[in-house]
Amino acid sequence: MPVIADDFLDSVIYLYRSEFEAKEGENAGGSGFLVSVPSQNPNLGPNGGYLFAVTNRHVIDEGATVARLNTADGGFDVFPFPKSRWVPSATDDLAVCPMPLIDGAQFRFKAVPTKHFLRKEHIADWGIGPGDTAFMVGRFINHEGIQRNQPTVRFGSIAQMPWEPIRYELGGKTHDQESFLVEVRSIGGYSGSPVFLFVDPLYHRDEKKSISRDRNTWLLGIDWGHIRDWVTLHSQDRKPMTNAAQVPLNTGVAGVIPAWKLLELLEIDSLKKGMKQAEDDFIARRAVPGAVADSISPPATDENPTHREDFNSLVGAAARKREQED
Repeated sequence: MPVIADDFLDSVIYLYRSEFEAKEGENAGGSGFLVSVPSQNPNLGPNGGYLFAVTNRHVIDEGATVARLNTADGGFDVFPFPKSRWVPSATDDLAVCPMPLIDGAQFRFKAVPTKHFLRKEHIADWGIGPGDTAFMVGRFINHEGIQRNQPTVRFGSIAQMPWEPIRYELGGKTHDQESFLVEVRSIGGYSGSPVFLFVDPLYHRDEKKSISRDRNTWLLGIDWGHIRDWVTLHSQDRKPMTNAAQVPLNTGVAGVIPAWKLLELLEIDSLKKGMKQAEDDFIARRAVPGAVADSISPPATDENPTHREDFNSLVGAAARKREQED
């Protein structure tokens, strides 16, 4: 396994339940990461697109909606997003949040572009299967970083392909989640972390496989938790306790939602319509005589987006409006 590039670490964000906890680095909420979605509108230029924060739906349901990002000067800044800004998946343990435009000179961040997501067709095309190398980048709550986010990398490999959903309980309800099983020793705090697939160029694959030669690291999916086993408590003389009390045991295997499920969420009609409306509104405002697209003005809200800095906030506002209308 080669050295992990800083770009992967810089894609990770931390999530907290309040702005105060984010600033103090207290009470683990969860992990998340940034992804970029390209615009299809040529009027926005070759670099036009959208930035989204990604995590698990259960992280947002548990109240960890405040994002913390590293700054270029070695510190961090906090984005106190309300729960209403996050768009959850109706079928998967995923949620996304449209991010405001982030100044690359002020923040240290990278986003995972959707073109680097593993697609279902890649599995057969490239011969992907159990044993392929994977690594996860997220929040190690035992040493997560107080002055700034310090993501930790955990290494492993695919243990099982996502051909049969995994059943688990969350919030008193049972869910079936399409998942890879990946042995990366996941623990609490990594929920929402990106998991990457490393396609080793030295591994001999079927010569007929049309494996990509331009890159060897892809977004495999999103960690939603670790698979547990339950063991019976024993007394000091190693006899099972009569009350049949049990405690959870971490198997070291993570459940990872495939990247193509995140792509499905990013392509739901409400978000696509929201992005289209955001583009139209932005271009219309830019065309107003005397308007300066890059002018500095007071921060906008979702209900009153007034300037370029909050261009992406239009996406969330429009998406929620469309959902209500539909």
